[in-house]
Amino acid sequence: MNDPYCYENCEVLRNKLGIRNDEELSKAEVEFSCNAIHELGTTPLEGDYDFAHLCAIHNRMKKKEISEENKKHRKEKQYGER
Repeated sequence: MNDPYCYENCEVLRNKLGIRNDEELSKAEVEFSCNAIHELGTTPLEGDYDFAHLCAIHNRMKKKEISEENKKHRKEKQYGER
């Protein structure tokens, strides 16, 4: 069965970069994360480091990494379909 959120004939989630190799995608994710951490260091988000603030930091770090269509799929895989 093909997963509609993955590229055809592989298990890599569709992504904005079109990367179909898991190892290459992992490297790209590390690069995006490092860039996001640097960006947060130079232009931090104001807040009290409460739950909402940490969610905002997380969302800012991940905003460029995965496509919107995969956000739902990742939640479904993590929490089960609802």
